[in-house]
Amino acid sequence: MVTVPQVNDQPVNAVRIADLGLGRHLPQEEATVSALREAVFSVASDPAVARRVTETRARMRRLGGASRPN
Repeated sequence: MVTVPQVNDQPVNAVRIADLGLGRHLPQEEATVSALREAVFSVASDPAVARRVTETRARMRRLGGASRPN
């Protein structure tokens, strides 16, 4: 996930996503086309991010949340 937070709780959630290894936080003022492209390719090709997403999804399901597959 690449986050570009803009309002309310989005900045906090964006930092949390990055801290958990689930994606990358890109500040709005840095969100150019090339920066977004690089961030998306970086996250999509990072095996550590894929592993963390898989682990987090499994944990959420074990805890009873997010039972509907996306």
